[in-house]
Amino acid sequence: MSADFPDYENPPVIEVVCGITFEPLKGFKAPHFGLFWQKLRNEYPFCQSAPPLGFPPGPVDTESEFPLPLPRIWFISQDRTSVIQLQNDKFLCNWRKMEEGGSYPRYDNIIKSFKKNLKLFKTFLKDEKFNQLKLTEYELSYINHIPQSKGWESIDQIQSLLPDLVWRTYDEDRFLPSPQKLGWTLSFPLPENKGVLNVKLNQAIRKKDNVPLFILELTAQGTPTEQSVEGIWEYFDVAHKWIVFGFTDLTSPEVQRSVWKRKR
Repeated sequence: MSADFPDYENPPVIEVVCGITFEPLKGFKAPHFGLFWQKLRNEYPFCQSAPPLGFPPGPVDTESEFPLPLPRIWFISQDRTSVIQLQNDKFLCNWRKMEEGGSYPRYDNIIKSFKKNLKLFKTFLKDEKFNQLKLTEYELSYINHIPQSKGWESIDQIQSLLPDLVWRTYDEDRFLPSPQKLGWTLSFPLPENKGVLNVKLNQAIRKKDNVPLFILELTAQGTPTEQSVEGIWEYFDVAHKWIVFGFTDLTSPEVQRSVWKRKR
């Protein structure tokens, strides 16, 4: 990571997703999931199925041989922190924090793993006589969990975590009481028409101890302007920069220092 990037010793990120969407692979069938798994089973010994993302994509042709879509398959690493998600039009790589003491492995390592596994997938498609991928979208997402007492205590003090959000507790004449729930969404254009940075804030309850928390999700999405490998990695580097600097811009400097231990 560049020396000018903000750096945190204990960032609140609990999951990173990087991936591509492409035009559906004609002729891709259920057995191909198993054939691809054999290529990476030593590193990803577990698998499970999940509903496909983006279903239904449009009207279903009831006259086709298989009107229902193929599933989405997760290939899961031994320690369960790394997941490869594959469906007929998506290839995603996740890092996820599985235990309290787990540490964020940093973007350089995550993108290195993504590059390695995407190259493996492309080689697999070539060996199986599929056409080259025609990319339609890039995505990089960072999901942050910020529990109560780690930068905020109540919703009406949200400005202590996110200075751009202010609940006017000082206004004695206001009619409404303090809110019980809070949701917030923002979108920012990325440079050179590379897409958008979407920011979403929601609330949840942590299952293990019923502690309230905020979920702050930053997602960069863009439509490829070219199909080259270099174009893919250039996009992800831009997306990563905007997510890191965007997170730093939106959150409180005091919380950055005292809770997440910002080093620069």
